[in-house]
Amino acid sequence: MIIELEVTIELPTGSDEKASLFLDEIHSTNGCGDDSSNDCVTNVLDNEYPALAFCETFYFTPGEFGLELEMKIEGKFLEISVKGELVGKVSLPPIGCNPMAPRHRITAISYSSQSSLVEPSKCM
Repeated sequence: MIIELEVTIELPTGSDEKASLFLDEIHSTNGCGDDSSNDCVTNVLDNEYPALAFCETFYFTPGEFGLELEMKIEGKFLEISVKGELVGKVSLPPIGCNPMAPRHRITAISYSSQSSLVEPSKCM
């Protein structure tokens, strides 16, 4: 594992409230994890790889059929969004933590859910 993203969703208690999405970014030692920090939105540098970063809270209105997280590679970053709105971006580390090496490519994503609302699924 190079990067781990932890997503926690807090559903609203009232009908007028928004749901909250909390994203935590974890770079392993293989992912060049360091003791830098960022909010995953405004101050993300392409040469820092937080071992643990707590991202800014993202507020959204839940849809009828759940939540769809969109992920795409944009330059040296993995960007995570909901309905086109940026939730966070994560710096992709260079292979072997060598600044001159190319960046890691994402070849597989796996996820699990501890919610009764979604079936766990793994994709390798």
